[in-house]
Amino acid sequence: MFAKPANRAKIFTGQVFSNPSDFYFVGRTSGREQVWCSEVVNWRSEYRVYVTGQAILSVDHYAGDAGVTLDMSVVRQAVSEYAQSGEAPAAYGIDFGVLASGETALVEANDGFALGGYAIGSAAYGEMMFSRWRQLLDTAINT
Repeated sequence: MFAKPANRAKIFTGQVFSNPSDFYFVGRTSGREQVWCSEVVNWRSEYRVYVTGQAILSVDHYAGDAGVTLDMSVVRQAVSEYAQSGEAPAAYGIDFGVLASGETALVEANDGFALGGYAIGSAAYGEMMFSRWRQLLDTAINT
């Protein structure tokens, strides 16, 4: 199975657990820590989608076969639904991949406040960083 932390970012790195020695990777993580678990899947290709608001700024390939492309209608729908949920930050990266079946699927979403860049242009990356940091500062000032 694949497992990663559900609530706190990176208390351990998402990992495939296939035998007891793999639990070494969770280190001193509390037994009460919630985790997301899923079946292990075969990704043919993976992409990071950079988003500010509901605007897709860049789609950058980072793993697998670059010739295997995302179904952008799935990506646009996910971005829209995330925004409508009220949970999306002002800017974020959302990773998608193409499974062995050819289906486009969500890998994970990451807050844009300190997100690394792959091939995104500097102006778009700066816009994303500024937007998220402005939101964080506004929240801090208004609390």
